[in-house]
Amino acid sequence: MGRALSYVILLLLACRPVLNQFQEISFGKLGSYELSLLSLWSLIVLGLLVVRSFWGVVLDYRVKVSGVIFILYLTMISLPRLSEYGNFVSSYLYIIMIVMMMMIAHKLFDDLGEDTIISILSLSSIALITMHITAFWWDANYIGMSGLGNYLGAFSSKHIAAYSFIVLIPFVYLKYVKSDSYFWLLILILNVAFLISAFQRTEILSFIIGVSVILIILKKKRNVFYLIPFVMVILLLIPESYFETFVQEKILAEVDKLGSGDIERAGAGRVGLILEGLRIYFYELSLVEKLIGAGSGYANLTHLRVVGHLTYAHLQFIQFIIDLGIFGLILCTIFVLQVFVVKLRMYRFNSSRLNMIAITYLIVFACEFIYTMPFQNGGTFLITALLAFSPAKKIIGLNKNANRENFMNVLNNNRGV
Repeated sequence: MGRALSYVILLLLACRPVLNQFQEISFGKLGSYELSLLSLWSLIVLGLLVVRSFWGVVLDYRVKVSGVIFILYLTMISLPRLSEYGNFVSSYLYIIMIVMMMMIAHKLFDDLGEDTIISILSLSSIALITMHITAFWWDANYIGMSGLGNYLGAFSSKHIAAYSFIVLIPFVYLKYVKSDSYFWLLILILNVAFLISAFQRTEILSFIIGVSVILIILKKKRNVFYLIPFVMVILLLIPESYFETFVQEKILAEVDKLGSGDIERAGAGRVGLILEGLRIYFYELSLVEKLIGAGSGYANLTHLRVVGHLTYAHLQFIQFIIDLGIFGLILCTIFVLQVFVVKLRMYRFNSSRLNMIAITYLIVFACEFIYTMPFQNGGTFLITALLAFSPAKKIIGLNKNANRENFMNVLNNNRGV
């Protein structure tokens, strides 16, 4: 039963990047909530994650306890207190889903094996690339009127396109390393090319941080500088008109803002969101609200004041500290740190490429917490949340009947390795 559930979860995860191209499909409303194809996907996956969590080896009780406490805090303290400034319940369901995925990721690896997981998600990448290229004939979207320079395929936005490609890159890389095939090298290059062609700063920055961390872990620090010519070659493949638009809007415009003293609008308004978020927290919230948060959606007020329309704060730590309070932020930090500590011990015990990629993911995840919204980028990021833990049984040589004590003994014995 557990293995069958794991397989269904994996197949649904593999479908998500492709389904992102059909974001506009809706099945009507369930009450006041729009039941889209992606929201239905999320509800099904959330239910399966909850069911799968009930049995199997517990990787680390500290991770489990801290994760459960954070989820309970989120559902019992924050979500019931809906703010008048917009209730993005789906965003908080995504947080719960990512936490759940981090807690049960090792079960999927133990049930299916890393080769199966890597292969299926790599095949998803082929399907995504094929549909993205061929969408020119069946459902092409553009931004503006500059033709292929702004080609979106079937995606509704460049942001969705960018994170649909970036989540599959680690698995395609692992597939290439395992197969040593030029075909998978081509697929990897195409993934990176489509990621960069979306010109989304947050996803490109995350990619650069990730590659840099990998090179540092491999003790090839000098190779970090090779990223510069690599990115430049990719940029040369982008149509000139689109490249000029990117330079003007994403780089020169930011320089002008800083030069004119308009600091708050820098970073696509993120500096202003930080300042406004901190002002709300320190000067508008009561002591109780500072501790347990103002309730779900209150942080959206920062975006309304700074940018002019109501949506989430675009900065995870600002969203958390206002909506969940300092207690919620601390609980989330404790959970992520527990995951990182256990993963680091596993990497010291077995420095495989999979464990290396997992460590890299957690570092990038921590960085994204500062400048974007890693928890609330939709169900797509569940794919990379799989990397929170690699297979427990393979790393420590456990068989199917192994218990939690054996596993923890190995981890504790390797604390100082």
